[in-house]
Amino acid sequence: MARPNVKGLQISPVDFSALPGWRRDDHVAAFATFLHSCDKLSSGSDQLARACRVAKRQPRRISERRARAFFESYFVPHRVRSARRGLLTGYYEPEMYGSRVRTEKFNVPLYRRPRDLVALTSKSARRAARRAGLSGKLTYAMRTRSGLAPYLTREQIESGGLDGRGLEILWLADPVDVFFLHIQGSGRIILPDGSRMRVGFDGKNGYGYSSVGRALVRNGFLRKGEVTLDSVKAWLRANPELGRKAMWHNKSFIFFRELNDHHGNDTGPIGAQGVALVGGRSLAVDRRHYRLGLPIFLSVPGFRKDGEKNLRRLMIAQDTGTAIKGARRGDIFWGSGKKAGEIAGRTYHRGEFYVFLPRPRPLAIGQRIARMGAMPKRVVQNSFTAVLPQMQALPPKAGQKSIVREESLDFSAPATHAFSRFRTGMD
Repeated sequence: MARPNVKGLQISPVDFSALPGWRRDDHVAAFATFLHSCDKLSSGSDQLARACRVAKRQPRRISERRARAFFESYFVPHRVRSARRGLLTGYYEPEMYGSRVRTEKFNVPLYRRPRDLVALTSKSARRAARRAGLSGKLTYAMRTRSGLAPYLTREQIESGGLDGRGLEILWLADPVDVFFLHIQGSGRIILPDGSRMRVGFDGKNGYGYSSVGRALVRNGFLRKGEVTLDSVKAWLRANPELGRKAMWHNKSFIFFRELNDHHGNDTGPIGAQGVALVGGRSLAVDRRHYRLGLPIFLSVPGFRKDGEKNLRRLMIAQDTGTAIKGARRGDIFWGSGKKAGEIAGRTYHRGEFYVFLPRPRPLAIGQRIARMGAMPKRVVQNSFTAVLPQMQALPPKAGQKSIVREESLDFSAPATHAFSRFRTGMD
């Protein structure tokens, strides 16, 4: 029998004592992040909504012991299994300088969504796309007088395809920063007067992402072990002409909107659930498998961060992304700014997933683990399991080339890696 909170998963219940490092986690931080989700969930009538209503009645300054007791009383951890190993990557919210008007310094545009951009999400739109002979891989298209057509590619847009339409929402200084802002899907912009504004995803041209980092490896410019967010950015800036061509062969292009920052600049961007993300606690997941708002415990051996040797932490599913596909695929939001970007750029690890499902009959908070009710022995599986997406293999080692001719470059192969997610919340 499939559970109402997960789809397409093979899961088996475990005791909290089986979670590596569970008692050493910061349960107060996890509880505070869960409360963000409860703003969207507590009005429902299911078990997760009930747990949220109890959470909102807890003391404002909840103790570590009581926060841990809450999760143990209202949830049962289930280990997630699938044909593929778990993979965790990271993302962040870039912070950069920009201007609302074009200047000599700020001359790279950030575009708002064009009116002729159509999302191919409804059945009628998909039927129209098929009648027009469009590829089934396209997620957006252009509305024309004669029907739907493929939208402009990145190269066409950056070569002037949208000039004169008044779509520029902002102007930034560095095309490489703009490229990676597209990859992250949101950012904070510092304006000349010192004020800040947020921009977020508002659609894309419909093409899949092609990894620039993988292209640089494949063509011998970087070794696989050298690929980090900083190394890719540095190469693109040091080689502007080739870098521009590399970025152009990623046909995908993102459109933005200005966000009403009701939560203030000290909070994270708004994720797919409609709540502010929390650095190091918010997780992007595949919504085909997980309901947003569910707690998910991660065990990631070998992770290194600020002296932390292994990442063993309770996250809350609060976001999604077009590159996040599969039952054990997650993307950790690390926060805003340069330091968060450095951590996100080196987050590429195998790990184990444990999804917390609400107990049918909650225990009283504070009740001892030894007195927990009997756990169900059934392993949940349904028909979605057979169609989980296959993860792509890592790129092969680059050939030893001393000189690579420009015409021989191969930037066209679509792929994903640590910086390839699109945190859209709308796909």
